[in-house]
Amino acid sequence: MDTVLEFDVVVVGAGNTGLLAALGLSRSGLRTALCGKLTTKEDVTSKSRTAALLAPTVSFLRDMQVWDGLSDRATAIQGIRIVDSMGHWPKAPEILFSANELDLDALGWNIANADIDICLSNHLLREDKCRILAGAYLNSIEAYDDHLLLNLADGQKVRTGLVVGADGRNSVCREASGVAVFDSRLDQAAITCVFEHSRDHRHISTEFHRQAGPFTTVPLDGYRSSLVWVEDIEFASDFAEKPNSDATIKLHIEEQTQGMLGKVKSIAGLQVYPLAYLKTSKLGGNRIALVGEAGHVFPPIGAQGLNLGFRDVAALIECVQTACNTGLAFGSTDMLAQYNKARKSDVDTRSAGVRLLNGMLTSSYWPGHMARGAALHAFNHIPGLKRQIMRMGMGGS
Repeated sequence: MDTVLEFDVVVVGAGNTGLLAALGLSRSGLRTALCGKLTTKEDVTSKSRTAALLAPTVSFLRDMQVWDGLSDRATAIQGIRIVDSMGHWPKAPEILFSANELDLDALGWNIANADIDICLSNHLLREDKCRILAGAYLNSIEAYDDHLLLNLADGQKVRTGLVVGADGRNSVCREASGVAVFDSRLDQAAITCVFEHSRDHRHISTEFHRQAGPFTTVPLDGYRSSLVWVEDIEFASDFAEKPNSDATIKLHIEEQTQGMLGKVKSIAGLQVYPLAYLKTSKLGGNRIALVGEAGHVFPPIGAQGLNLGFRDVAALIECVQTACNTGLAFGSTDMLAQYNKARKSDVDTRSAGVRLLNGMLTSSYWPGHMARGAALHAFNHIPGLKRQIMRMGMGGS
């Protein structure tokens, strides 16, 4: 008979959210397994995706005692500027959300996703309670009354009472959880890269609101910024075949940034990926808790995605610790109901907000543009309202 590995909890997916979940759960004293491929140092240079970690997320990472390993690789975001590039009249006012309005040193920090992965992986490798099943991909999950049996692609079988699905938008765990899924592909794609420019970004992230979607620059070290550029999918697909040195890409970026960052000197790590919406009826079922993009997917607007996923992880760790203290079974219906209650309102609110803003940008419906402009006018002239919107954007209520 084949040997069956047994753990209190198994985390499926070795991206940012999966690594953080495995770290937090193992430090809670649970025998934890992590299934997935770990990021390597080569990925740091070959990939351009960065994450803007908002201040509350950084506080959580400090509590997890991992921020010290990330801070020297992160660049402070001291302000977020919104510029109306819709081409409509009347033009909405430019607005700057500054960290000092909330008495903060920074609204967030920008850092390469791969750097986060490597830091968390290094912490996990030192945890006695965590076993990393590196490269072990999930084939299927068999559900029983009191446990789950995971069948891995390398032939291993794993038994556990709780699975954390951190396996992204094409999640096998989500399918096994039995939750209802509402998803749709968009006619948009994101172009991402890192670029060097001639003018100082002054630690300001700028989001240009455009008909095709937002065009967002986020500061990195020196005279560099990361870019998330949302475009029509056909337009974006053309860029997927272009080399980083292509002069037309530099000209497009210079035009879209309206000279704020000067000349584009070089581009690295150009990538294109399609955008989609996905939400679930609840964030778990059948002894499976969903975190990150396994439970929610939406366009990259307002730095919500990864920050939302890390809040999922924080809530799940708290629910599991409560279960430990009260004798509630891991993965039980009651425990998953507590987790869903803790997270669903936040997830639904952020998802709806991003969908509304993206729809207002891409729609030709002029009252929507007037409403967006009126809101920006109000934020500029009512400081209390502006501060409240800033707190909400950072994960508050």
